[in-house]
Amino acid sequence: MTTETQAFQPAAPHDIAQEKIKFGEKFAYFFAAMNPLQVLALVTSFLLIFYTDIVGLNPIHVGTLFLLARIADGLSDPIMGYVIDHMPRTKFGKYRSLVIGGAILITINFLLLWFGRLWAPSGKLAVAYITYLLLGFTFDVADIAKNSLLPVMTANPKERSSLGVFYGLASVVSGLSIAIAAPIILGAGNSSLEAYTTVILIVAGSVLLFGIVGGLGVRERVIPVEEQTKHSIQEYLNLFNHMPVIANLGFG
Repeated sequence: MTTETQAFQPAAPHDIAQEKIKFGEKFAYFFAAMNPLQVLALVTSFLLIFYTDIVGLNPIHVGTLFLLARIADGLSDPIMGYVIDHMPRTKFGKYRSLVIGGAILITINFLLLWFGRLWAPSGKLAVAYITYLLLGFTFDVADIAKNSLLPVMTANPKERSSLGVFYGLASVVSGLSIAIAAPIILGAGNSSLEAYTTVILIVAGSVLLFGIVGGLGVRERVIPVEEQTKHSIQEYLNLFNHMPVIANLGFG
């Protein structure tokens, strides 16, 4: 079995790859890192209620959909990871383009996820299944791309640590903002369709805005060096001898 492993080398002279990143670019990375976590926060917390109370779908059908989606996630992650890893690199960069493109794709998918079955005169369940299962793939485009930005933005360990702080802060802010704002808006509107529409449009707009601003505001200074390395099946199986791997699987 042959797989590609990646080392990293500067895309420009060493001093450029090691240069100090300005606060403006770190702030843009903060925006990029927030995507698409707002989508995940809202979908996880309110989609089931929306499907049953607003759309009128059977809770059993929705529960089955969520179960199938978890299985599909196990397929979408490695598939999209492979696709993104083999995407061509342009002068604009490899992951910056995907951050912006992923933000556009997931925004469209996100809107169809909530409103598609309301616009469809029939086949509401089919629309729900298609849009929700597709969300795993469009989410991965934006998520994997923004996760891949940090190692290609700089080769400076201190700057990478600083970017890691911005990444962690973005994760907290994105989830916390939805956890606070969504219940307030929905509560004020008695969880009506109009209240849900307000929350959905705010999240969709923020995802699109943050993705575009984040993708345009960062730079890729380091490029991966692809190397062909052969690994045996036994080497892959040996991964399960490590407790961190077992703990991560157990958490999942």
